[in-house]
Amino acid sequence: MSRLDDVINKLNKSVGAEIIQRGTSRLTYSKIPFTSPKLNAMTYGGIARGKILEICGVENGGKSTLALDLCGNSQRIFKEEFEERLQEYKVQYEELINGGKAKEKLAAKLLIEMEEFEDNGPKVVAYLDLENTLQTDWAEKLGVDIENILLIRPENQTGEQILQMAIDLVDSGGVGLMVIDSLPMLVPQQIYDETLEKKSMGGIAKVLGDFCNRIVPKLTTNDCTLIGINQVRENVSGYGPALITSGGRSWKHNCSMRLMVKKGDYLDEKCNVVSKSCKNPHGNIIDVSIEKTKTCRPDRKVGLCTLNYYYGINKLYDLVQLAMEYGFVIQSGSWFSVVNPATGEVLEDDDGNPMKYQGLPKVLANLKEHEDLVNELDEMLKEEYLKED
Repeated sequence: MSRLDDVINKLNKSVGAEIIQRGTSRLTYSKIPFTSPKLNAMTYGGIARGKILEICGVENGGKSTLALDLCGNSQRIFKEEFEERLQEYKVQYEELINGGKAKEKLAAKLLIEMEEFEDNGPKVVAYLDLENTLQTDWAEKLGVDIENILLIRPENQTGEQILQMAIDLVDSGGVGLMVIDSLPMLVPQQIYDETLEKKSMGGIAKVLGDFCNRIVPKLTTNDCTLIGINQVRENVSGYGPALITSGGRSWKHNCSMRLMVKKGDYLDEKCNVVSKSCKNPHGNIIDVSIEKTKTCRPDRKVGLCTLNYYYGINKLYDLVQLAMEYGFVIQSGSWFSVVNPATGEVLEDDDGNPMKYQGLPKVLANLKEHEDLVNELDEMLKEEYLKED
């Protein structure tokens, strides 16, 4: 063993982890998916866990909608992970119980550990509703389990106090996803103490910079993801870009991904584009662009998802649109066929009928009745767009 190897071993031993290694395999990230397959394709599977995501844009663009979509999906993932781990505990405990007296102490120790794990329950989603505008009925349409979300609505707390709450919650190990809605609503003590006539410099930027320095390592250690919702505003200084976001450079630097969203075209009940003057649209397109990413290749800069005002993200429509891009659905005139892209052969449904339909509404109606086909098509598309990562 070389002197360098000896030093490396001592350093790793001193911190209790192998933080120094010779060489490394390709870094991969566990991800939280969006409901929209098109956004998952754009981001190579969703947002990375244990990192910071910023969703920014103008008002009423869909920022909170995308954040809530990720909240609902996170809750399902956390529940599944909890149930899988609990089952592993039970299997291990059963093996030790059947191992005779020699394993009794180990079994008793594992039982205490298992009961503590079960009492803690799945990781939770924490939502800091600083704007006090969260609509619970809309959140439920987006898949959020409102009864099991940790909703925080500060009253007169300063930005520093709110961010300290966030740090403490993450440090508990029980929070798997935290949303701050929104960053401009974090008012530092400095501004609370000043009058409107006195102009403050820096605003929340310094406070967020200190917050990032403390929270980033805790997010990794506790497997917690942070989503910060930010607003795009006009730059009145006369210098730099026309549109800016709050938070300063440190916040932007610490974000592993930044998404810019804006409202696109309005849609009718069949997802056809309608005029902006339409009095009763059924939904709209959410245009999404990647402003920055450290967790996937930046070659897919622009994506979109379809929003229905009555039931949330239109997964089926986005799935079919993505399938058409990858050759799984072929359109010929008014006819749509679900095919094997390698052979061009039309696939059959569970009843043995060829998956060929006249008109897009019939495609969507058939897929809605066959959840297993939707899941199969979703998995095939996932293999395709992750293959390129």
